[in-house]
Amino acid sequence: MEIRIIGADDFRKALKKKDAIAGMHRAFRRLSPGNVEMPLRGRLLVTEQYGVLLTMPSALP
Repeated sequence: MEIRIIGADDFRKALKKKDAIAGMHRAFRRLSPGNVEMPLRGRLLVTEQYGVLLTMPSALP
């Protein structure tokens, strides 16, 4: 598996501000009545790097 890391400029090119706002609007409209699958945040300690990985998975069925 290859993970691509992009910078802020590449991110802005890939996702336009108006599209991000529209996507968040749709997501919050589904979240409010409880129509979202959203388990608790996961936490994984990365002791070798003195760090932590936090995940916040969700899905819009």
